[in-house]
Amino acid sequence: VRKGVSDIMMTFPPVMSAFEDRLRRQLKYHSNSVRSESKSEVCDAIEELTISHDHEKQRFEAVIGSLEVSILDEGEKVRSLQSQLNSAAAALEKEKNEHVALQTDLKADVDKTRSELREANKRTKSLDKLLESEKIQKKIELDDMDKKMKAELDDIDLKVKHSFKNLVEKKNKEIEK
Repeated sequence: VRKGVSDIMMTFPPVMSAFEDRLRRQLKYHSNSVRSESKSEVCDAIEELTISHDHEKQRFEAVIGSLEVSILDEGEKVRSLQSQLNSAAAALEKEKNEHVALQTDLKADVDKTRSELREANKRTKSLDKLLESEKIQKKIELDDMDKKMKAELDDIDLKVKHSFKNLVEKKNKEIEK
């Protein structure tokens, strides 16, 4: 703009030189004044921006600091939870292994008990058969013994009757005599 105004003024005749000088001074003064005012406004704007920037920077730094603390806290929580999780997993694994071992032992005990039970059942059946056989044998023996005793008692009875008869006859003979 200034150059365009200067160019136009150069086209004026020399009579107007005083007017031109005055106009140039006013233009220069106005230009310096506008420049100074612009510098002042720019400085004010820069200062406001700097203050605003510093406030925003402080706010962001506070937020960042808070987030860093939160991240550290959360990291500690994650490590703590991971540690607890690892401990729980180890405890569960140990318990699982104990249960598997116990289950294996119980299965072995069950198999052993089943085998012993089968053997006991076989032995019980064998003893039942033996007992039944012995009962039958004892019954036969008792029947034989009863028959034998009855025969002996019958024989004794006959002998006693015969002896009694002989004694009665003998007594009768003595009485008759």
